[in-house]
Amino acid sequence: MRRISWGALALLFLMPMAAWAFKRTREGQEVKDFRLTTPAGEIVHLREALGSRATVVVFWAMWSPRSEEALRDFQALYERYADRGLQVIAVNVEHQERHPGEMEAIGRWAAERGLTFPVVVDMDLSVFNRYGVIAVPSLLLCDAEGTIRALLEGYSDMTRDGFKERVLELLGVLTKPEAASAEAQPAYRPKGMAERYTRMGEILLQRHMAARAVKVFRQALEEDPDYPRARQGLARAQEVLSKEQGRSAPKEVEARRPAPVRGPEKQEGSEPVAAPEKTEPEKAEAAKKPEKPEKPEEPETAETTEKAAARTNPRALRYVRMGRLLLARKFYPNAEAVFRRAVEADPACQEAYLGLAEALEAQGKTEEAQQVRERAGSVPRVEAPQAPSGPDNEGR
Repeated sequence: MRRISWGALALLFLMPMAAWAFKRTREGQEVKDFRLTTPAGEIVHLREALGSRATVVVFWAMWSPRSEEALRDFQALYERYADRGLQVIAVNVEHQERHPGEMEAIGRWAAERGLTFPVVVDMDLSVFNRYGVIAVPSLLLCDAEGTIRALLEGYSDMTRDGFKERVLELLGVLTKPEAASAEAQPAYRPKGMAERYTRMGEILLQRHMAARAVKVFRQALEEDPDYPRARQGLARAQEVLSKEQGRSAPKEVEARRPAPVRGPEKQEGSEPVAAPEKTEPEKAEAAKKPEKPEKPEEPETAETTEKAAARTNPRALRYVRMGRLLLARKFYPNAEAVFRRAVEADPACQEAYLGLAEALEAQGKTEEAQQVRERAGSVPRVEAPQAPSGPDNEGR
């Protein structure tokens, strides 16, 4: 397997998320009107169905676990705030070609989950394409006049709470002091790719890769030395790394990469203590001894590959299997969206990148597919089961 640096893998993960969804829609634009049909045959006209204060449009599919999570969350908000002007419209973007009985299946799926807001079906994905949606689920928020106020690409743990806050602000649920405080303290906008590197560092830290997290946080600070979140992340990563190496964390976090510092080895069952000062003869003797070289990185072996594969996020593997099923059925845009979700769930799953490149190539996006292949890192490849053929093997 060709080896590519970890930095190359990080760059693929850190590509702007805005390029992955809502390519033709931006905040401040007027919402694109549509008329779609419910599984029961009723026509829903978006302009006529707008809420008196806020409307959330959810693009979703039955094969997407995050879609079910998003619909469940907004069903709860709808039940609580519908009388305060909230409307929710769920647009199903299951497939480009519909199969007999699929409308009924969508209706049953929605009824089983207790969805009481309008659920409509984008039969030929015309609305899907007009908005430029790629990631599923994706959500948009518009006001009573139909002006788009917020967009949410995907439904990740890191971004969904902020979107919900925007909904509550538009409904007037948040109090004025809270709104004034938010205006008085605008969100810090990091420079360059500092935010992307910081997110990557946080993921590495969660996966107990403190040494790599330190490097990525330093890359973030090279992009923006004043980014507080990156400085805090670097401090946490250095603290974790120091504990692993048995030494105290540095008191200050430098904006630029400092030279590596070695600490004393941790002694079992006791706290590190200061070594006694050496005498002049001892110092002279120590100066003659060559410095012990750092331990080189161990080459990748079958055992390390197996361990890395065992750490692969199970959710990413499920997305990979879904993507393979969709590729087998030639639903290439849907497959692309699912493979991107696999990359988001686990940026170290090579099978997700390979599937994404295959889906892009099938749509004629050869240049982007080549970039994905070039930027994929030398991570252990985890084979996902191949998708069997036949209509009964729908990835839902």
